Amino acid sequence: NSNEDWDMVTTCVPESTTATTTTTATEVNSTAFGVRGGSGGNTTGLSVCKPGALLPMASDRLNAIIIGDSVSIGYTPYVADALQDQVFVQHSPADVSDGGAEETAYGLQCIENFLRGSDGSAIVPDLLYFNWGLHNLNTDPASNVPGQSGTVEEYLPSLVNTTARIMDWATNDNSGRTAVLFGLTSPEMCDVELDDEVQSLNQQALELMSEVGIPTVDLHAAVVDVCGLSPQASCLGEEGGGCPHYSSDGYEYIANSAIVPKFKEVLGL
Repeated sequence: NSNEDWDMVTTCVPESTTATTTTTATEVNSTAFGVRGGSGGNTTGLSVCKPGALLPMASDRLNAIIIGDSVSIGYTPYVADALQDQVFVQHSPADVSDGGAEETAYGLQCIENFLRGSDGSAIVPDLLYFNWGLHNLNTDPASNVPGQSGTVEEYLPSLVNTTARIMDWATNDNSGRTAVLFGLTSPEMCDVELDDEVQSLNQQALELMSEVGIPTVDLHAAVVDVCGLSPQASCLGEEGGGCPHYSSDGYEYIANSAIVPKFKEVLGL
């Protein structure tokens, strides 16, 4: 933006050093990058955290925040449209073109951003919905891209810690005024092996949410109910639908068949 002054600082560190510096909503730190692979190898490090929800909380309606990946970015407008008279729905992070909240390690790194407004201000929504899953389907750690993808083994440990922070934020920071809901991940309709991993992660998440008392909504079941089990050549009106993205009709179906009814239930509407 030509009307703003800003800088990005990158600090190189020795090969043996692990990147640990993160960004927050109120402070941007230099991002440390550790090099792996020797000469000509890949440079890896933490990805810069995206900002939280773009707009202030509404004063004339209830407020809901959706934290999730690119699939959640796809269905958020349809959730918002269906509930527009009663609930102001926004996505966090404020991202409409990338992978949203990405993998669970990035979620843990950046959760303080996601639980604030994009300007770093504290927010108190009536409902926080969150999901992670589709960006944790790697089986080879060497293929991980921080801020884009992680392994199936890394899924649960980061989700446990992120969920604990969300519960602390909802219960203590927001004095119990924010209800919390978790979305089980939608299927990988073109690849049965990937979908098996999705279902495994969903089971891990379901057990975790049951332990901590967070209700869930099953997006996987909602899609399979109409498309059948993976693999499928088409789903919800689109060739390659659910692989993992959907057409506008598909996102609208997910919103109205699964998410909107659960939002209404949790919010008492």
